[in-house]
Amino acid sequence: ARAGEAGAAAGSEAEAEVDAAEDDEDANFFVRQWRKVSGGLAHAWQSIWGKRRSPTERARDDAEKAHKEAKTRLGDSKARTKALQEKADTMRDEDKLVYTGLDGRCISKTLKEYKYEVCFFSTAKQDSTSIGRWKEWEEPGVALFDGGQYCAGGPERSLRVRFRCGSKEELLEVSEPSRCTYEATLSHPGACTEALLKALENRGARMPTDEL
Repeated sequence: ARAGEAGAAAGSEAEAEVDAAEDDEDANFFVRQWRKVSGGLAHAWQSIWGKRRSPTERARDDAEKAHKEAKTRLGDSKARTKALQEKADTMRDEDKLVYTGLDGRCISKTLKEYKYEVCFFSTAKQDSTSIGRWKEWEEPGVALFDGGQYCAGGPERSLRVRFRCGSKEELLEVSEPSRCTYEATLSHPGACTEALLKALENRGARMPTDEL
């Protein structure tokens, strides 16, 4: 009987040792897995956020970022100021100031089979083809766009806009007197001189471009 009891006790101890070993193995497995996961998380954090920055380093980074943004805003402001000054320089004369309202405006109309669009102090197009970029006032009431898309085997396209007295802004006609050189007539109240308006008033006539 004692031998049986001793055998049973030995078996119980062996089973306990096996259970303990399995528990240790499970614990080690979870430890290994956690290390693997935490290592991966640390790597991902490092890739996305980098090393932890000290307060001094973060303050320096913020200052550098603010400095760059201020330089960008200053550059943009200088560019806008220069563009406005250039436009102002081209419109010092009274006969040009009357057209300042056209700044940033586009006037378009389909004539024959083409759609023409004239954007003042910017570009002019025939459909999607550039027929010039703003260059200058050639003379009072005559604006020039040049440097447009090249004609096949020919010169760069250009457009000359002649203003005519009218009660509204309207593109009246576009012609091509020579290859890739366009001329447009555009009505505008600014083209109505005091002398012309007075003469029309005396005659009781309509504006020159008003419909009958």
